[in-house]
Amino acid sequence: MFSKLLVATDGSDNALRAARQAIQLVRKLPAKATLISVAYVPTMYRDDIGAELNESFLNDARQALRFTEKVFTEEQQSCDTKLVQDLHPADAILEEAKAGNYDLIVLGSRGLSEREVKRLGSVSQEVVQRAQCSVLLVR
Repeated sequence: MFSKLLVATDGSDNALRAARQAIQLVRKLPAKATLISVAYVPTMYRDDIGAELNESFLNDARQALRFTEKVFTEEQQSCDTKLVQDLHPADAILEEAKAGNYDLIVLGSRGLSEREVKRLGSVSQEVVQRAQCSVLLVR
């Protein structure tokens, strides 16, 4: 059925819930999981924010990977990790899913607040609409 899972994380509660669901799948199938986190600064802000703030976005993505990897470790499950920069999160997730021949993308329903979704768009909605493989959306 599913042998390769791509688990998207931004470190939010929903992303960590999705990671826990992925762990259950890894155990039952068995399957291999790869965590992906994206450090993305919208193009319109790249010149304005400076290197220090850009590094902050990168550190946030690294921290999200560490938190999520810890969830796997606590459950005695292994996973690979992948950090992507400079791509919109949905594009990064979809490109990795295709390039890595993943069977299933697992992600939380929303890492953003309602206000942020209206301004930036929902990554999970875009992934569900454009994915070429199955998607498990965890609420």
